[in-house]
Order: sequence, then C-alpha cells, then structure tokens
Amino acid sequence: MENMSQILPFERQIESNRLELTKAEKDPHLELINVKELTEKDLIMYAMVKDNVVSEKELLDYRREISAWVRENKKDSLNDSRKIFAEYLLNKLIAKNAGKKIKEKREQIY
Repeated sequence: MENMSQILPFERQIESNRLELTKAEKDPHLELINVKELTEKDLIMYAMVKDNVVSEKELLDYRREISAWVRENKKDSLNDSRKIFAEYLLNKLIAKNAGKKIKEKREQIY
C-alpha cells in the first residue's frame, strides 16, 4: 500500500513542477500526467532521479516494467500516466547527464 504521507507531497511537487516550468523549459510529458495515477514505485524513481542516484539503465528497466504492465492490463499506452511519467524522468536524467558531460569537457579545456 502506498504511503499517503509521501504520495501527497509528491503529487504537490509534480504539480508545482508543472506550474513553475517556463514555456521554453516545459517538458510536454508533464501536461499529460494524471498525478493521482502514480504509485509508490514512481515516487521512489522520482526521488532517485532528483537525488542523482539512478543510472540510465535502471530508469530504462523501470520504463520497460511499466510498458509491460500497460500491455498486460490492456491500457492505452499513449495516455497512461505512469508510462508518460517514466518518459519524463528519463528526459530529466538525460538532461542532467548531458549537463555534467558539458561541464567535464569545459573543465578539460580550461
């Protein structure tokens, strides 16, 4: 069972992210997510991305797990909030990793 004391602040955080992002930075996935459909596993993955303690492989495995669940439950994969949220997290991680690589290259040059 999901820990509601964690899920409610998590829902607020996602909603806050959706509202705070500027048009230029906005991830289109955020607009499609129904936060109430997210689970404790999604909360854990969100925290791991936020704290930078997850690998791209782990996140891809998480996305595959969700995709399999969507297929098994015959959900509409284009509108499944968990699947869309996994894409959002993957985009976020890729952007963080790209930023790190750019910083490392700059440090090597200068």
